[in-house]
Amino acid sequence: MQYDEQLTCSIKKLAEDRDVDLVGVASIDRFEGAPKGFHPKDLLRTTQSVIVIARRFLNGILDELSPESQRLSYKHHMYAHLNTLNTLTAFELGRFLEKQGNRAFVVQPTTPYHAHEFRGVMSHRHAAVRAGLGVFGKNNLVLTKEFGPRQRFCTILTDAELLPDPMIEEDLCKEECFECRKICPVQAWDPESGRFNKPACAHHQKWNRSDQQCKEPCGLCIQVCPLGKEANE
Repeated sequence: MQYDEQLTCSIKKLAEDRDVDLVGVASIDRFEGAPKGFHPKDLLRTTQSVIVIARRFLNGILDELSPESQRLSYKHHMYAHLNTLNTLTAFELGRFLEKQGNRAFVVQPTTPYHAHEFRGVMSHRHAAVRAGLGVFGKNNLVLTKEFGPRQRFCTILTDAELLPDPMIEEDLCKEECFECRKICPVQAWDPESGRFNKPACAHHQKWNRSDQQCKEPCGLCIQVCPLGKEANE
């Protein structure tokens, strides 16, 4: 494949100019094995590249988070506000790509959401890993070198053949650390397999299937992650 390095640099420069904290690119071949109906080409049939952007959380809000307080501030700023900012930036990147003669598709950060499968139309977390931004940790979230689990992602699909970033090979999650699992209010992991229990997590956060809204997001597993704390000291 002949990658368009100049267009790749232009896209990343535009993202950085819009105050995006992280941006990465994955080639479509990295999504082989994605579940049927949740592959990038199920949304944009001509997808060749997947762009992922991220903005970091406000540490002050996250560090003051507790089961009793600041959950609405966390919901407003770390979910709604960041999702809106990321979506607007992603749309601007998409417009830029289409002005260059390509096709683009912005994948919404949250909705639409498959209520019975507890997942969106495409996984931003898996896209972020494939775009070289981070790796999965024990908390089922993506850990980045820059912010640990303290960021939110948004994805843009395009038929442009962009230069992919190398994936991170090292395990950023400390082997002996289980702070995220210790603090989880519902212990949303199988103790033997380590498999994450999405329904348990969602129900604790009072996620409503009818309006697809999370009433009281938890965030404690993000708050206690040593990688996130160390990266933001």
